[in-house]
Amino acid sequence: MKKGRGRPRKERTQTPDERRAYMRTYMRTYATTEKYRAQRREYERRQRAEETPAERAERLEYRRYLEKLKREEETPEEREERLQKQRAYKKAQRDNETPKEREERLQKEREYKKARRDTETPTEREERLKKQREYLRAYRARKSSI
Repeated sequence: MKKGRGRPRKERTQTPDERRAYMRTYMRTYATTEKYRAQRREYERRQRAEETPAERAERLEYRRYLEKLKREEETPEEREERLQKQRAYKKAQRDNETPKEREERLQKEREYKKARRDTETPTEREERLKKQREYLRAYRARKSSI
C-alpha cells in the first residue's frame, strides 16, 4: 500500500462542520456567486428557448404549486410584509410607465382576466364574484364615509 507523503490535504485535517463552514464561506464570495449566477441564467435561458409549450405549462404549474405551498406556511405578518412589498413595487412600476405602456398593461390584464374566466369552474366563479361583491361593498362604504 502506498504511503501518503507531505502535508495532509486540508479536508483531512478539518472536522465535517469546519469543512461545511469553509465551503459555505468560499461559495459566498462575490466572484464565485456572480459567476455561478451568470452560468445558471444562461443555462435557464437555453432551456426556456428549447422547451415545448407543454413543458412550459408544466414548469409554470409546478412553480405555482410551490408558491401555494410556501404561502400556506407563511405567518400573517410575513404575508402582510410580502403584500406590502408587492404593492410598493407595483406602484413604482406604474408611476414610471408611459401612456402607451399603461395601455398595453391594461389590455394584457383584460385578456388575462378573460382567459381565466373561460377556464374557471362554477365554484371558482362563485368565489370570484363573492370577493368582487365584498370589495365593492367595502369600496362604497369607504366612499360614503368621506
